[in-house]
Amino acid sequence: MSDETRAVGMQGQGDPMTTRDHGAGGRGCVGAAMLAGYVDGTLTSDEHRTVEGHLADCDNCREVVAETSLAREAMGVPAEVPAAAEPAGRVVTLASRGRRWWPTMGVLAAAAVITVALVIPRMMRPADPSARPELAELVAAVGEARPFEARLTGGFRYGPLAPVMRSGEGGGATPRPEVAAAVAKLEIKALSDSGVASQAAAAAGLLVAGQVPDAVQGLERVTQVEPGRAAYWSDLAAAYLVRATRTGDTEDHRRALEAADRALALAPRLPEALFNRALALDGLGRADEAREAWDRAVAASDSDWRAATRRRSP
Repeated sequence: MSDETRAVGMQGQGDPMTTRDHGAGGRGCVGAAMLAGYVDGTLTSDEHRTVEGHLADCDNCREVVAETSLAREAMGVPAEVPAAAEPAGRVVTLASRGRRWWPTMGVLAAAAVITVALVIPRMMRPADPSARPELAELVAAVGEARPFEARLTGGFRYGPLAPVMRSGEGGGATPRPEVAAAVAKLEIKALSDSGVASQAAAAAGLLVAGQVPDAVQGLERVTQVEPGRAAYWSDLAAAYLVRATRTGDTEDHRRALEAADRALALAPRLPEALFNRALALDGLGRADEAREAWDRAVAASDSDWRAATRRRSP
């Protein structure tokens, strides 16, 4: 990346390759050229830190970087597994430290893809962050027999908690035949389709089937690969909550709270994330915060879920 390109990336005046007014970041955004250098691994260490600092505070640019990974996959460019989020809440970086994440594309190609992502109208993106058509068959199979209290995204209906029958190995729940069949289909599809949506759906299915450790591992992986999808963070919060009920580990309530907060940073009114956040605060014994969280969850819920959430709140 040339010095001239870097300068343009930091000081642009309305050029779509430079600083733009696009959402949460406003005029402080670093611009497509700098983001391109970031994902291409060509920035200096100071520039890299500057971009990472910006990504920590800008939801829009984080989403742009995540979307760029999907564009890269569509082009057939090999992916590198992104680094895990740092404990202090730093953004997941798609340029793994010290390594080129986009080795076969130059910075200009990366900048072009990111520029397209920056100028896509928000109205063209999915309006419902919890929309999960890949889970439709599982949702129908589960029906109103909820397997656990935490909420998964995808349109699962409210109903009484189903009694959990323990299987012999691993302590997992024994799902009804129709649920087991839907889960099996998701697992089979995930074996032939490495896409994030398929992997996330399979992990959700494992959670419904009571295979909690595998579900947690799968959802942790998809949130690393695609950190800009609120539904995946919310489902990870649900998985931590289910594991907490089985092990009694308070640390999982803390993990659930962090995951729910990540989801709500991307989609502030996501009902499932609000519900899971309130459950996590309950589990941590933070009564005052939990009471406020339940009020928010009630306001964002609809139909039967609203009544159930109101009853659940203190």
